[in-house]
Amino acid sequence: MSVAENMAFRDFDKPPIASLSFLAVAGADARAARELIGRYNVKTPSTETPIRDLSGGNVQRAVLGARA
Repeated sequence: MSVAENMAFRDFDKPPIASLSFLAVAGADARAARELIGRYNVKTPSTETPIRDLSGGNVQRAVLGARA
């Protein structure tokens, strides 16, 4: 799964994400992920980068950001 999908995973079933169409969900996920990536200083080339491609520390920051 991508960085954005992992960061949004906790909220996929809550509004406003749950009430959106599939394409809108992807956009909302990316916007939320960009905000969290900046806030937690996750070093990733893109929100669509597979999380497995990040370093261990960046995976930890992404997970921490997802729990925020």
